Amino acid sequence: MRFTIGLAALSISILAVLLYLPVDRLRAPIEAALSRRLGTQVRIHALSRVSAPSFTPLVDIQGLSIDQPGWAGQGHWAEVDHARFRLPLIPALFGRFHPHDLVIDGMRLLLERRRDGKKNWTAGSSQRQSMVSPAGLRIHNSRIVYRDAKRDRAFDARFATRPDGALILSGTGTVRDRPVRIVAQGAAVAHGGPWPFSARIEGPTLRFAIAGAMDRALDSQDMTIDVSARADDLKTLDAIIEAGLFETQAVNLAAHARHEGGTWTITGLRGSVGHSHITGQVSVANRYGRHRIDGSILADPLDFADLSSTEHLAQQAALKRQGKQRLIPDTRVDLAKLAHTDGVIRLDARQTVGSASPPLSSIKATLTLDHGLLSVAPIEARLTKGVVTGSIDVDQRGRAVPLVTIALALTRSDLSAFSPQSKVAGQLAARVRLVGAGRSIGDAVGHSNGLVHLVTGQGRLPARVAAMLGLDAGRALTKSQADQSELRCALLDMPVNNGKAALGAMLLDTSMSQSRGTGQIDLATESVALRLTGAPKKAGLIQLPGAIEIGGTLAKPSVSLPRRDKSAGAVFKSIGRAIKGSQPVSQDVDCTKLVR
Repeated sequence: MRFTIGLAALSISILAVLLYLPVDRLRAPIEAALSRRLGTQVRIHALSRVSAPSFTPLVDIQGLSIDQPGWAGQGHWAEVDHARFRLPLIPALFGRFHPHDLVIDGMRLLLERRRDGKKNWTAGSSQRQSMVSPAGLRIHNSRIVYRDAKRDRAFDARFATRPDGALILSGTGTVRDRPVRIVAQGAAVAHGGPWPFSARIEGPTLRFAIAGAMDRALDSQDMTIDVSARADDLKTLDAIIEAGLFETQAVNLAAHARHEGGTWTITGLRGSVGHSHITGQVSVANRYGRHRIDGSILADPLDFADLSSTEHLAQQAALKRQGKQRLIPDTRVDLAKLAHTDGVIRLDARQTVGSASPPLSSIKATLTLDHGLLSVAPIEARLTKGVVTGSIDVDQRGRAVPLVTIALALTRSDLSAFSPQSKVAGQLAARVRLVGAGRSIGDAVGHSNGLVHLVTGQGRLPARVAAMLGLDAGRALTKSQADQSELRCALLDMPVNNGKAALGAMLLDTSMSQSRGTGQIDLATESVALRLTGAPKKAGLIQLPGAIEIGGTLAKPSVSLPRRDKSAGAVFKSIGRAIKGSQPVSQDVDCTKLVR
């Protein structure tokens, strides 16, 4: 009995102490708790009680500052002139600072992120801290300045609460050096429950709007939102969403998204990039400092030109006018900016349009990125005639310059799909395997080693062309434009060494002639230096001496006939050989064996 009475007396004494405890005694433990949580020094100038004795006294702060982390230099990233709130004393004694009915007057925030990604407002533990929002929050005369060197964006905004308690933020800024206006608002802060909010960023090249609800007020860790966005290209939009996107044609996108436990789940993705229409779903998880992406994208139709900027398309058009266009794409493959990203993206372009070359009709591919190794496999690209299958790997594990491996095969195709105006046709199959280092596809191919193999047969070509392949000038002059010759078979084998594709074997066999080639193609410059020698299947009156020279580039080849064909002496000698029967002729090759 005496013990019970003593215990009760002790409890009453402790409660009495708490009721009348001078709150300025809590200044040091509150500073220490906040300093540990933020990882930098927090200072409170004055802390006092302004209410009657209570376990949740009304507390007044005159002057609060939070120092910049050491790498950010001198000064403060947060300052508050005056704050008043109700403080539960018992949790505060144990370092848990959970204020109620918070009123802030004169708050200034300076938020900065460097190019390397360091943020001055997360200098402390990288682990998520539980957010407890103060009910009845009111803010007056406050300002936030945000500067982000990594994403080239900044804004300066004022924020405060309206008489009904709603939080309002408005200001101006820049995204990629272009002006924007920023407006955001949220409902009155209350205990528990979802917190509705909306935000909008608008400028001449960007409109980004979100509307939704956070699970807890002012805690963006768990929230559900609807997003709509318009921008001059994906790169501009990426300055907001930070997904590692690139320059494209104009975009108009919308999606529903949920962020929970460090994971974004994006559903109902729909919209357009240029003339291309896309739908899909994507999840992005942040685990142990790495981003994990898993998504499926359907494009119907897809125009590859939409995946290039207007400036890039203009450059390509200018090169084409100047005769300097390249066939090997200069697509960038440097993965340095994706060093902390892994994942899988499944792409299904059911219809491709535009001026793609070769003439694609659809493409399906799975892109897998794992610690610096990007594998695009399997690839199934359907052409107007034929299909390309295989894989492309980009390996940047421990490498400054990516190592690119291209292994593709073309089957069930036809020459007419690549040159419909040339009146050339024939079954076509090809195989390419190249390995080279470079920051773009073109650069890697220009330094690659490997093999290019092509075979064709059972086709046709203009008789004039077939005659000239055998250097048979007489038949080339007498055949009409409508006359056709059989393309029995053709073989091309090019071993590639450091970007130089030498002709290991080149044979073209037609019903009228046979031709063989030597020379090389420089894949770095796409320059062509080939030499064709041939003979007709039947002796003709005028057979040109020498060889056909093919120069220029892959995109714009040039053909030169033997120089001596213009001399009268050469012509008469050719006629003489035909009369004597000493003119060389070629024989049919075993095309079945050759193709096999």
